[in-house]
Amino acid sequence: HARKYDYLLIGDGLMCMCGNVCRWFARHVQRIVILHGLDITYKNPLYQFYLRMFLKKSCNLFICNSKNTKRIVTEWGLTENVIVITPGINVEAFSGAGKKGSDAFRKKYNIPDGHMILMTVGRLIKRKGVAWFVECVMPMLKDVTYLVVGEGYERERIQEAVKDNFLEKNVKLLGRISDEDWKECYRNADVFVMPNIHVENDVE
Repeated sequence: HARKYDYLLIGDGLMCMCGNVCRWFARHVQRIVILHGLDITYKNPLYQFYLRMFLKKSCNLFICNSKNTKRIVTEWGLTENVIVITPGINVEAFSGAGKKGSDAFRKKYNIPDGHMILMTVGRLIKRKGVAWFVECVMPMLKDVTYLVVGEGYERERIQEAVKDNFLEKNVKLLGRISDEDWKECYRNADVFVMPNIHVENDVE
C-alpha cells in the first residue's frame, strides 16, 4: 500500500523495519519515525543489534519527543535529520472549563471539604513514581486527597503502599475512567503531580 502515499509515519523505534521495507518497494515515500528515549536505551543485546542494523537507514526524518531524547539519540550515533517535536494536548478539551461542580465532585469521590486535591494521570509503572510518592510523600501531607488515574503493573504495589501507610481515605486509585470523568478530574484538581523516579535504562 505504500505506493499510494507520500509519507509513512512510524510510531516508535521498534517498528523501524517498516521504513526499510517501504524504502525497498516505494522509494518516493518520505519515511518518518517518532523516537522515545526507551526506544534507544533498552539494553537487550538482540534489540540493540536490530537497531544498529535497521534504524539509521529506515527513515528520512527522526522526530524525538524531547531534547533529552535527542541527546540520547545523538550519543547513540544518529546525528542527521533529527528534530524535536514535544507532545502537545488538545487545549480545546479544557477551554472555558474552570472548576465545575466542585461540591458534587468531592461527594462523588468522597473527598472531604478543605482537602487539597492532587492528581496524577498515566500508566502505573515504576518510573512514573506513584508508589514512591504514596510511600514517601503522602504520609507527610495533611488535608490532601491524591487521585491516581490509570492502570499498570504497579497498581498492586501502590495499593500495598496505601494500606501500609493507612492512606485509604487520602489516596483514590480511579483506574481507567471515561473522557468526561478525566476532564472533570482536571477541572477540580489543585495540583498535577508527576513524581518520576530514576530507573536504570528506563528514560522518563
